[in-house]
Amino acid sequence: MLLLLFAYLISPIATPYGIIVTDDQCSSVYLIKNGNLEHLISSPGCGRYYTLSYNQRYLGFKLINNDGMQTPAIYDLKTRKIRYLTDPSPRVGQVRFSQYGDIVYSVGEKIYKTNALEKKSYDIGFYSNLTPISPDGNFIAFNDDEDRIWLIDSRTSKRWVITGPGYFAPIWAPNSRRIACSRLDGSIIVYDLDKKTTYHIGRGMNPSWSWDSRSLVYYTMETDGHQLVNSDLYLSHYDGNRRIKLTATPDIFEMDPRFIAEDKIIFHTYKDQAICISELKEEKLSDIKVIYKHSGLLKKKYYQFDLTGERDSIDVPYLHQVYDVPDWFNGHWACAPTTAMMVIAYYNKLPYWNCICSNPYQHISHYGRYICERYFYREVNYNLQAQDPSNNWAMGGYGYMWAGSNRPSTHMARYIDNHNIAAWRDSSPTFEEVIGELNQGYPHSMCVGLTAAGHLVLAVGQVLNWHTLIFNDPYGNKNTPGYPSYDGKYARYDWPGYNNGYENLNYVYWSVYSHGDWEPATDTIVDDLQFNDGFYLHTNSPSSMAYWWDNLIGYRNHMWWTYTTHAQGIDTCYATWDPVLPKGGLYEVFVYIPQVSNPAQSARYQVYYTGGVDTIIVDQSQHPNQWLSLGIYPFTDSTGYLYLGDATGTQGRHIVFDAVCWDYRGPEIEEDISANASKPLLRTNVITDLITLNFDLTEANKITLSVLTVDGRVVKKIKRLIPAGPTSINLSIAHLPPAVYYLLITTPTHSTHLKLIKI
Repeated sequence: MLLLLFAYLISPIATPYGIIVTDDQCSSVYLIKNGNLEHLISSPGCGRYYTLSYNQRYLGFKLINNDGMQTPAIYDLKTRKIRYLTDPSPRVGQVRFSQYGDIVYSVGEKIYKTNALEKKSYDIGFYSNLTPISPDGNFIAFNDDEDRIWLIDSRTSKRWVITGPGYFAPIWAPNSRRIACSRLDGSIIVYDLDKKTTYHIGRGMNPSWSWDSRSLVYYTMETDGHQLVNSDLYLSHYDGNRRIKLTATPDIFEMDPRFIAEDKIIFHTYKDQAICISELKEEKLSDIKVIYKHSGLLKKKYYQFDLTGERDSIDVPYLHQVYDVPDWFNGHWACAPTTAMMVIAYYNKLPYWNCICSNPYQHISHYGRYICERYFYREVNYNLQAQDPSNNWAMGGYGYMWAGSNRPSTHMARYIDNHNIAAWRDSSPTFEEVIGELNQGYPHSMCVGLTAAGHLVLAVGQVLNWHTLIFNDPYGNKNTPGYPSYDGKYARYDWPGYNNGYENLNYVYWSVYSHGDWEPATDTIVDDLQFNDGFYLHTNSPSSMAYWWDNLIGYRNHMWWTYTTHAQGIDTCYATWDPVLPKGGLYEVFVYIPQVSNPAQSARYQVYYTGGVDTIIVDQSQHPNQWLSLGIYPFTDSTGYLYLGDATGTQGRHIVFDAVCWDYRGPEIEEDISANASKPLLRTNVITDLITLNFDLTEANKITLSVLTVDGRVVKKIKRLIPAGPTSINLSIAHLPPAVYYLLITTPTHSTHLKLIKI
């Protein structure tokens, strides 16, 4: 399916037939002649990495069909006809020319060199999209999956590597003795074949050789960390010893320079979207002329491929930096914390903290508040502040990465690592390394050149065996209209140096590895980090993650705490523990209570068991770093949980929330009815009108006896002071109809349940 928006023109090449340009989507190729714009070709990616033959008559490009099949092709600028070099194939390379008429392209893992006399092939063992041949026809450059540049002697088939990992887009000098390569991080090198020496030019993009092979022209970009603020053209000697700034025009933004004569350069401008030509005199640009500026609107073409057999992607929860955050926050600069939060959500390291988002339609975001609001986790307070594009002060992940001199390049990996996910930054990731991470199930955060100022996206998969990756793009899908758009889950982008018809990453400036794991599945032990899997931390209003703190102590070295409130029965913050029990029966419920300062003295634990609920008031100060039994209760294998809230009647104490254990104590039905305070024997029996309870207490104690229906209603209740020694209590239930009941026996420190069947 083809969709249309509006584009501007880039990558100009001068020919005797006019100036060749493409749109910023690289989906069409045009010819500018006599001030007019003529359409030549439309195809996904047809304008990316195109090249011109040395006689300036033929345009080499890749034709991609809507089914993804590819064909190397040549467009004849004189006859306006297309010649196909092969049948369609899943992977072919860009067409390249030598000055003696050689045509080079790749199909699969082979490179082909053809001319009027012969056709040769070279099996390189992997797919390379850019395979430029030297002007003299003697050498072919290509790159491997580690993004190393290789050379092959087209006469002898001897090959050797000339760079380390992380390079792409080799460009031959006219003398065939030097080759410039771009680095994924946005810098340039030059390799000298005669001296076998590498020269580092520095930061720069899209280099082009001078006609005498002694200089490179290229451009650099300047950002304020959030958006492009300028770009200028530079000229450098091939060895990097002399670097000259050719433009200093903060309002023009020159890009994509190319020599069109010994002393002339053609380029386009990003801001006013014009095609310009300038003379190079005494190492300075002069007499800049705008030769074309499109009036009106240029249609941009968006293609959606019908592909089959794509590799499964990691299913990472998707977050949009603009649409999945609170309405008050302007998230246009928040790609880094949003990408990081997708990783954190994938490993389930934080509880839901819901907010209602209004755009593009009203919906709930589970993690958007973490991106911009204060919270506390693993003893780190995310209260640093930074301003969003609307001058709102934001905290959370955004504040952590942008406050003061903080930047995502220095703080994103640290932020993820703070959430108990092993994370580290890689300044030179390669395609092979990224694929290795994805194959192991690790999502990979990448700072790329999708936008002029750089953009953070999360790699989650690969399309087919192409050099096309699948991303969760927090700004949407740049292949579809309306970027930012709300379709960024599973967006597809091509790796730098490759062209499968999708938007290109252009550069991979750095990336972040994220090796995490998940909490064990909930069973009879429910820990305080098993979010959405047995443990629920209440964060909805009037609660908030701003009201929860934690410490790296307790069971498995983590616990939550909050302040108690004076109210009774009305909790602001609370938690629940919901076990997965192997079978129904009697379970003793234990809670772990870490030692904290100023602990709560009247924590109200509520045990919801089969047929009822019991409240046990615990002085947490009396059980530091201990498992405390709350009693033995009947549970089925699918019902029952524990609840604890902050309303204790006392203001400002620390109430702690850690692990809870359900310990099996046997089947629910037995033969007698009796109880012992030191080791209760819970019995179930068939009765008629009278229950007899036998006690043998070591000391006097107050006991409450409650008879409950299966739905938890209390139908009879008495309180007794039981002396030490053997004692019997008779409890009449003659007035109750035949049914199943539960007898709850409660002391100030213990509780016991008995199942009764009245006939």
